[in-house]
Amino acid sequence: MNTAKLKVLYEKLPEGIKVIFSPIIRHGMTGNKVFMEQYEELVTADSLSEEERQNMQFSKLKELCIFAYENTLYYKNIFDKVGFDPYEFSSFEEFTNKVPVLEKADVLKNYDEINCSSITGDYPASTGGSSGTRLVVNNSKECFYKENAFLCHHYLKIGYNIRSSKVAYFGGMGDTLISASPLYNMMRYNSKLINAETVGKVVKSLNSYKPQYIQGLPSAIYYFCRLLNEGNYKLKIQLKGIIFASENIYPEQRIFVEKILGCRALAHYGHTERAVFGEEIPGDDPVPRYRFNPLYGYTEIDPTDSCIIGTGFINKKMPLLRYKTDDTAILSGGSGGYIIEGHRTAAMVGRNGERTSSASFAHMDSTFDYIDKFQFEQYKPGYITVYIVPKKSLSKSELQRIKKIFEDKFMHNMEVELQIVKEVKLTARGKFALLIQHMKD
Repeated sequence: MNTAKLKVLYEKLPEGIKVIFSPIIRHGMTGNKVFMEQYEELVTADSLSEEERQNMQFSKLKELCIFAYENTLYYKNIFDKVGFDPYEFSSFEEFTNKVPVLEKADVLKNYDEINCSSITGDYPASTGGSSGTRLVVNNSKECFYKENAFLCHHYLKIGYNIRSSKVAYFGGMGDTLISASPLYNMMRYNSKLINAETVGKVVKSLNSYKPQYIQGLPSAIYYFCRLLNEGNYKLKIQLKGIIFASENIYPEQRIFVEKILGCRALAHYGHTERAVFGEEIPGDDPVPRYRFNPLYGYTEIDPTDSCIIGTGFINKKMPLLRYKTDDTAILSGGSGGYIIEGHRTAAMVGRNGERTSSASFAHMDSTFDYIDKFQFEQYKPGYITVYIVPKKSLSKSELQRIKKIFEDKFMHNMEVELQIVKEVKLTARGKFALLIQHMKD
């Protein structure tokens, strides 16, 4: 039985039995052929020269282009139209000069033609992303294992081992303050329910569970550390590291978190579309700097607006070639690497100080197929305005259902006001921001 089927069976088991079976499934997630081959390739690449790694990257790019041409109608038509020969091109420059940039709107417009029908056993992942528009990305089953290989390889830098390390996760998950996730050897702490009244329970749980790593949204971990400091709480554990995910990291937040928790943090950059994987370069500078892993994809920086353009290698079910993101990357001096900035930034503040990251709204259900775009604006704790640009006229019941989804996401710690608008607000530079936050941290 494969790992995917084991995971389905696992979810139906009683909680006590899950603890017994979790190590078996966890081993299947990291001990299977796809994971091992990808991980070993990454280890091998570590000892290669820059030129050798680029040659590997180009081989993967050519393989993907040929696959996309032979298996998707969209790329067959595009390549023929622009005169790009996937079998004969000989440089990255020829690829970027001929193949047009792919915007999110292009993916939505040509959705069926971009998906590869010959690959089965795929699984969907949805994103509202920083654009406020829902996109469902279909991933091949191998994609899950390859992604894990890249994550494990990167976080080994701070000693993290997916098979054995104990983790405490901070983020907006579920509807309870504390919940166990034996499959991932993890205890989850719901940032939407953490405040001055509940932080004591979280501290007691952490001291009992004794995690080796804390993982989660930077805004959630930062807020938890503020509560520790303000309430004079002490963690009686020795952490090995902090794993930041899904949001921008601010230097002052990082310095404070590392001071309170007594260990170093590490981060990565990625997204649901699986087009790019950025690995933070370890160093003393609190501003994270990233290198893009050349085995994950081919990454470009748009010279006109510094936006990241990614061609991902790991998902052939829905290949995205030269996919343009809303995040920007600026080449850094000093230690090198890129400084990445985007729209997954500030958190929304609940009535009792709870933090809900805008990253919590990256994954929305099919109800949001009725919505072209949405955007948040906040002036005070516990109150949020949601601007909605509908695709069609929405009935009263549809609006009530949409409002309930937002209220549930906020764990009912936020009063939600929906406003139907013709267009969302833009920044002074004409950019879209998912959250317009007027409150100061």
